[in-house]
Amino acid sequence: REGSLHSLVGRVYIIKGDYDRASAHYREAARLQPHVPANYFLLAYTLLHAHHVPQAARAFEQGLDAARSMQWQHAVIDRVGGEVYAELDPPRAIEYWERFAATLRRGPESAASKAELKEADDALRKLEGRPR
Repeated sequence: REGSLHSLVGRVYIIKGDYDRASAHYREAARLQPHVPANYFLLAYTLLHAHHVPQAARAFEQGLDAARSMQWQHAVIDRVGGEVYAELDPPRAIEYWERFAATLRRGPESAASKAELKEADDALRKLEGRPR
């Protein structure tokens, strides 16, 4: 329960744009609930947006380990992976963004999915060096 509360507080800080405080809460959520992959991916997301890229990559990798052990699949993995590895490993980032875009194309179309697909396509163009 306490881990879920930290995750909720982390979400509030994301909404407020305070990624350092959000990451502190997601770090605690991951410590209290190490079996919950989403805690690590949200920690990676907040660390990335707080400009702590190496720590974001470590949290992402911990999330991958937790997701594998739980046999957990979610599009958030590819979305966050694309963002985390954009500077560290562009070919890997491209793979993540391509999978994320493919998942969106297979799902129901909505305003939100269209916006996310545009973000994915923009990220791919940037990573592949094509003009926007």
